[in-house]
Amino acid sequence: MRAIVMREYGGPECIVPAEQPDPVADPGWAVVRLHAAALNWHDVLVRQGSYQSPLPHVPGADGAGTDVETGEGPSRGRVAGASLAGPGRLAGGGRPRRAV
Repeated sequence: MRAIVMREYGGPECIVPAEQPDPVADPGWAVVRLHAAALNWHDVLVRQGSYQSPLPHVPGADGAGTDVETGEGPSRGRVAGASLAGPGRLAGGGRPRRAV
């Protein structure tokens, strides 16, 4: 999948499009094809290095889309195949085409 990836801390130039492996749904999670995603102030602070995140990092913590795969067990925030994620809920960030 294509995603916006940050491989180092710094300015906006350190965020670049890159191919990433497709995510896999762990128990209680869903892989979501994102239809809308957002970057916010938290992403700027991570990019600048004020908040540490393991690198490479895919920025974005808000998104909405359609479930394409679900893991075993319950998953909160899903209704009839649709998912909504708020800050800190998207594993792998909100700017890829798919997210966990």
